[in-house]
Formats: sequence, C-alpha cells, structure tokens
Amino acid sequence: MDVKENSLSAKAVLPRLLWVLMLVVLLGLGPGIGPGWADAMDSVDSDGLKTMVERGRGKVVLVNFWASWCGPCRKEMPHLIKLRETLGEGDLLMIGVALDFDAQSAANYAQQAGLNFPTFHAREDVMPAFAVQAIPKTMVWDREGILRIEHVGLMAPKALFEGIGALLGQ
Repeated sequence: MDVKENSLSAKAVLPRLLWVLMLVVLLGLGPGIGPGWADAMDSVDSDGLKTMVERGRGKVVLVNFWASWCGPCRKEMPHLIKLRETLGEGDLLMIGVALDFDAQSAANYAQQAGLNFPTFHAREDVMPAFAVQAIPKTMVWDREGILRIEHVGLMAPKALFEGIGALLGQ
C-alpha cells in the first residue's frame, strides 16, 4: 500500500480545519470566550519588576515566583492568600510573578485560585535577573529595600507569617 494514497492533502485538510475553528468560535470554546477563562494577565519584564520593588519602599515587599503547573506553588497559594487577608496593603506589597509558558494558563489559575494580590506574567528576562532557578521562590525586601528573605521551594506557613511579621515589627 502506498502511503501517499491514504494521506490527506493540504487542500483537503484546510477546509476541515477552518470548519472546526468556526465551530470552536461559534460554540464559545475558544480562549477568552467561554466560561472559566480569565482576562489576559499583564506581563512584566525585569526592569518593570525592579521598579515595582523599588516603589514599594516604606513597605515590606514580597515577590512570589510561581507557575500554574507547579504542585508546590499550588500548595503555597492558599497561604499567600491568607497572608494578604491578614495583613493590609498599607504595610505589605505582594506581587505574584507567573512563569507559565502561556499567560492565559496563568491567568486562568490565578482566577480559579482567587489570588488577591497583583500577579503578572514574566517575560524572558525576569528569571535570570532575579536568579530564579526553581519554583516556588519567594523574595522579601524590608521597608528600606534590602532583600531579607530569599526562599526556594514550598515555604512553611509559619515561617512565612513569622518572617513577614518580624519585618513588619509585629
């Protein structure tokens, strides 16, 4: 049997592909259309993230690097959400940085998890600029802008709350 006889030509595949795409759009199954899709997540480059940290001077600044596919990151998120609920925005600036390959996956997870702090999708230069080699990674700067905590891996809730509390003088 000749393989060429059974393979579909590009002329035969293209109309079928267009038909499937039209169905996806009409049925509301595409990104941003159907239920369960979050609004697009803003991206941030290393300079933008550094600027946010610098502008947070006078507050304790926490930056958490995560990804929607990372099991330990998902385990850590409820503790970060509780931290935000416990401590007001006046003293603590929290920033999430998603390292997902695709911003839509990160935005969907952020919405599903109920993240209550600003979260951005990282551009390619963020990981090297902040020495992110594994996730989750949490970095915390004191009120003077000095990096005081740099933790790689799942951070125990007690350590997270005590570390932030100490920097806040609580």
